[in-house]
Amino acid sequence: MLLSEFFTTNTVVELVCFSTAVLCLSRDKEPVWRYQRVYLLIVCLTELFARYLKKGLHLPNQWPYNIMLLFEAPFISLMFAHLLDRYNKKSRFWLSVGLLVLAAVYAIDLFTSEYGFARMSDITDNLMSALFSAYAFYYFYLLLKDDAYVDLRFSAEFWWVIGVLVFYFGTTGVDLYRDSSAELGKRHLSSYIKDAFIVICYSCWSYSFICRKRLNRST
Repeated sequence: MLLSEFFTTNTVVELVCFSTAVLCLSRDKEPVWRYQRVYLLIVCLTELFARYLKKGLHLPNQWPYNIMLLFEAPFISLMFAHLLDRYNKKSRFWLSVGLLVLAAVYAIDLFTSEYGFARMSDITDNLMSALFSAYAFYYFYLLLKDDAYVDLRFSAEFWWVIGVLVFYFGTTGVDLYRDSSAELGKRHLSSYIKDAFIVICYSCWSYSFICRKRLNRST
């Protein structure tokens, strides 16, 4: 297997984002931001291993993403809990409820599927995307209601949430469109659109990490 097989649009932008997180967040004052490095490392390893299964071993590569869900759902929820707690102290309760619902759906989906763990848990993934999109919209609602001035150009929280919204809301829409279309040309186009959303997401995250480093230097 050629080394170039590992370097797709997804893997490259994820590795760049992980490198940015390591450079910018290693000494961050907030633990949840430092955890971002660990989460992105898991993302990168999952993507590279999935590529190896598909291209190197010619085996099904969806099951690593099922494992990834066990890290993705808790981390994104934890970050939203941190961001929303500033505006609404009750948000942690509802985020915990959302996480429990995801866990229940994940277990039911895997145990009732005829393919078991080998196929991606699409129901869980779609529900998770809907919840994270709702959390993002709620964050923007609270941000607009708040009287405090925020310079959005340098707000790490704002750009992090923008990345979440673009990825989870945008890619879900693309998946629904792709599933409803039987035309190969449209399926091919949708994959490019999804890649574009992924690039935007990780670019926003990388910029948010730079903003965090700038903030930590100034305090």
